[in-house]
Amino acid sequence: MRGGAHRFSRRKARWSDCMKWYRFRVRTLTAAEDILVAAMQDIGLYGAEISDHVPLTAAEKEQMFVDILPDAQPDDGSAVLSFFVEQAEDGSVEIDGEKLFPEEVKSRMEQVISDL
Repeated sequence: MRGGAHRFSRRKARWSDCMKWYRFRVRTLTAAEDILVAAMQDIGLYGAEISDHVPLTAAEKEQMFVDILPDAQPDDGSAVLSFFVEQAEDGSVEIDGEKLFPEEVKSRMEQVISDL
C-alpha cells in the first residue's frame, strides 16, 4: 500500500438488492392469539407480530424506552397477527426448508385454522 492509505469501494444499494418480505395476516380475537401463533408455528411460520388494543400493564409501561406513551385505544377484543417470510426472486417463500408459493401457504393456514 502506498502512503498507508486503505482502499475500499462502496456500492450504492439498489432497490433490487434489498430483501423482499411477504406478510401473512390473520384477523382474530385477542383470546385466540396464543393458540393461533402456536398453530402457525406448527406449519413453519415463526415470529408473530401481534397488533391489538390490550392495555399495557404498569410493568410493561416501565420497560418501555419512550418519553411519551402511545395513546391507548379501547380494547375491542380484536387482534391482527402478522407473519413475515422472505420472498425469493420467483415469488416463492421458504417455510421449514420447503419452497412454497404464497397461495399454498395461505391454503395451509386456512386448513389449520379450520381444524381448530
